Amino acid sequence: MSNLKRCRTCNEAKDLTKFYKDSSRSDGYENRCKVCAKRKNQLYIANNIKKVTEKKRLYRASSHGRKVRNNHRKNYPKNQIKAQKAIQRKPHLRPELCELCGIDCKPDGHHWDYSKENWLNVVWVCKKCHSGIHYDTIQDRIKTLSVTLPLHSNTTSVTKQNSRY
Repeated sequence: MSNLKRCRTCNEAKDLTKFYKDSSRSDGYENRCKVCAKRKNQLYIANNIKKVTEKKRLYRASSHGRKVRNNHRKNYPKNQIKAQKAIQRKPHLRPELCELCGIDCKPDGHHWDYSKENWLNVVWVCKKCHSGIHYDTIQDRIKTLSVTLPLHSNTTSVTKQNSRY
């Protein structure tokens, strides 16, 4: 089976990792690449901003929306939410590669610690490595790995050895 697929919007042949999964399709992937799908979604939002805003407002006001929001507030520490918002405000902080395995991806930020002084110290890892950290499937690699954690300010980087895993 070929690992290439042609996007129906930009008409470029791209690797399957550049397409969102879609179980309703025969090959299991959407017809548009991720870039074109995002562009189409952004265009829809820009052209229908009132409709989208109203839909979001109604969801947040619904019992399910309030339940989801309250669970989120309970389950995530305030510093974790601050870190997520900081990354959203400065997307250039997120690299394009996993720091553990080196694959090209949109990595998750793994926080070793959410203490006030360390909440922006992040290791950028792909989803597979991130779940591996949490579920101890890559613990041998973590034990021997000394990870450089950027402080995201004008100071120098700090090296942290993870002794927990």
